[in-house]
Amino acid sequence: MATNALEVLRAVLGGILLSSAFSDLILRDKEGRVFNAHKAIVCAHSKFFEKACEPGKFKEGEESTISLTIGESTTISLLLEFLYTLDYGYHLTEGQAVTPLLLHLRLYIAADFYNVPKLKEVAATRFQHSLNGVSLTGNEISKAVEEIYTNIPSCDHVLRDMVLKVILDNISACLNTAPNNSSLTIAEIMAKLPEFGKDLTMRMSAELDRLRPIEDRWDGQGYRKVQCQAMTCLHTWADARSVIPDGTHCPKCGVPKNSWDSFRVE
Repeated sequence: MATNALEVLRAVLGGILLSSAFSDLILRDKEGRVFNAHKAIVCAHSKFFEKACEPGKFKEGEESTISLTIGESTTISLLLEFLYTLDYGYHLTEGQAVTPLLLHLRLYIAADFYNVPKLKEVAATRFQHSLNGVSLTGNEISKAVEEIYTNIPSCDHVLRDMVLKVILDNISACLNTAPNNSSLTIAEIMAKLPEFGKDLTMRMSAELDRLRPIEDRWDGQGYRKVQCQAMTCLHTWADARSVIPDGTHCPKCGVPKNSWDSFRVE
């Protein structure tokens, strides 16, 4: 009964969005498309709109018109659909330029900018699902990497970690992707975006160290063993440096720690 009532409510709110009935807010995206919205709904889910519509604070609030600088029309349309129904639908049509993977990515970017935390969670989950089924021989992953590293702050690792894991797990296929006229290859993006190149190189280095035979790494060849103290990890690994720098990441769990030498094991 509760589920049916929720579906009815979503349908009603979705219908209000489509009909523009009782609208008191005009949103104009960067492509010039106009959306008629309702302050009570969009402000309840977005701190961005709440702040913009606050009386006496901004011109947009006084005029009830907001120009949106982030997000193309398709993205803004689905953003609004989520604000009204707490969900969004997307069906790829013939000739559609935006794939589901990139659509979820762009919704994540928009949700971050317009401060809609729940949409970020949903978009990230759907991005991961699409990423799991993406072709490794195409250029979709390289496009996603470029947009992630260009448009998402470096402090936000959610989507970065997802694409780095897929690339690392399929490194040969990803690096051997043939170039085309619409996007760069992974190797070209590594040259264009040094931060991505650094992240991928560090992940590859940690993975190679993990795979190196244990008997080749111990004290007899200049290495000594240390153990990660995270209770969910407890990984034992080897390092040849005279001093392991503070902030060094555990090669298994990736958590940075200080004073590694105090965690030496025999």
